[in-house]
Amino acid sequence: MPNLPVRVLLVGSDQSDFVLLRDLLGNPASGSYDVYWASDHGKAMEYLAEGLCDICVLDAHQAEGNGLQLLSEMTIRRCKVPVLYLSAEADHEVDQEAMRAGAADFLVKKDLNGPLLERSIQHALTRHSAMEALRKNEEKYRELVEKASSVIMRLDSDGRIAFINEFAEVLFGYPSHELLGRNVLGTLIPPVDSE
Repeated sequence: MPNLPVRVLLVGSDQSDFVLLRDLLGNPASGSYDVYWASDHGKAMEYLAEGLCDICVLDAHQAEGNGLQLLSEMTIRRCKVPVLYLSAEADHEVDQEAMRAGAADFLVKKDLNGPLLERSIQHALTRHSAMEALRKNEEKYRELVEKASSVIMRLDSDGRIAFINEFAEVLFGYPSHELLGRNVLGTLIPPVDSE
């Protein structure tokens, strides 16, 4: 089965950045990439909502504000692809802000070259894939624990109830919100006279 090309979406108002990315990723030795361009937020959100790209390269400079605003919107809408944040200048504060907002990497245009861009894309895709697999496993585990036909409880080091599954709620006759944070002794287990 042939490898499908990685679909890269550039979001930015400057067509020259699209040409730059296309040229940097056009080297046949670097792999197979299809580069698309969305010059405005609406078009970008269409591409993302329809799953038409595997990774997004987001230019810091946008015609409709700055890239951090769009990055925040993408995070709020639970964007399903990793995002590389592309800036004209190196700026540690913006770099950190972009990473906190959900960017997988911060790239500076003047330092950009084919191998760096490809490495950043591959790293972001690999990390994203691993995080998705972890999230799915956590969902399966959570569902298994929640729906188990056994009492499953987690207590903190002081004996306070930190988690209780649905079966335990039904068995003990209390909803979890009434039990969380309370000590298991005296709540679900009667206190025993130490003598």
